[in-house]
Amino acid sequence: MGVITSDMRAIIQAAHLCFAATVTLDGRPNLSPNRGGAR
Repeated sequence: MGVITSDMRAIIQAAHLCFAATVTLDGRPNLSPNRGGAR
C-alpha cells in the first residue's frame, strides 16, 4: 500500500470537491464530481 505524504495530504485538504447528484427518468442515480461548482 502507498504512503500519503504531507504534500499529498495538504492537496487533499485544500481541494474543494463536491458532488452533484441527480436522478434519471427511470430512477437511477446520476452522480459526478464537480470541481468548484455548488458552494
